[in-house]
Amino acid sequence: MHGGFISIFQRITLHTITVSAICLVAGCSKPEPELIPLTGMVFFNNQPVPRAKLVFHPQFEGPGWMPVAIAETDGSFEVSTRDPGDGALEGKYTVTVEWRPDSEDDEGPNRLPARYADPQTSGLEITVAPDSADLPTFKLTDKP
Repeated sequence: MHGGFISIFQRITLHTITVSAICLVAGCSKPEPELIPLTGMVFFNNQPVPRAKLVFHPQFEGPGWMPVAIAETDGSFEVSTRDPGDGALEGKYTVTVEWRPDSEDDEGPNRLPARYADPQTSGLEITVAPDSADLPTFKLTDKP
């Protein structure tokens, strides 16, 4: 209608696009939750469990991240969520452990008792707090 004027709809659209672009460049998104670096040890019948896979199942509402760790030859591990060794969010976790030493791809038999692979039966729980860099040693056994 008015040749040189921009319609109200076009102004709102232009404003929305401009604000969105500024937010993307300036980082208007919520900051990532802080991760707490964690290390620990895992043993089975008093022996290190090299290449054991530990999964930390959160018992709280969060972004849905599930931290993991792979044990070294001496049984030591570092917990990772997004990047190697970056840790886990503060909160309570149930931990599961599987050990497939003859496999590179999670195939093959789990050499640990099946109860440790299930969050309902593993019996392994931890609470991550800002001062909990060293986790208690996980001492797994073949005894019930």
